[in-house]
Amino acid sequence: MRTAKSIVPVVTVLVSIVLVGIVAMRPLVQVAGAHDREDSGSLASAIKPGRPVAGTTVLLYFRAEGCPACARASDYLAELSRRYPELEIRDYEVSHDRGNLALYRRVAGDRGVAAGVVPAFFLDEHRWAGFSETVRREINGNG
Repeated sequence: MRTAKSIVPVVTVLVSIVLVGIVAMRPLVQVAGAHDREDSGSLASAIKPGRPVAGTTVLLYFRAEGCPACARASDYLAELSRRYPELEIRDYEVSHDRGNLALYRRVAGDRGVAAGVVPAFFLDEHRWAGFSETVRREINGNG
């Protein structure tokens, strides 16, 4: 018998599939290297290395193929993944996958911001767009 907790991921996927069919597709504006901070939260405030956490912390990462800032961000996220094994990074390529682009728009819209800059990162209610040393410091909690 499935518990309510085990059904939530299935429902989330089903809702995402339905929304993909509803959301109108518009061109993605790519601004590499820029940054736009919605909140001042950080990964460091969400999880602590080596400390057990009640659940998995999820970082949503939206990127585009051929984007130099996205390539730098991907390298940074590989480093984060090693440093924070309890962090789950969900990587969504948006330039070729319309479903991922629709998801990006929905996630951004749910937070009251426009989807248009890649790379983009979402951690709980926090959001960063673009990738620079400033964004890196802010995600780390040193900004």
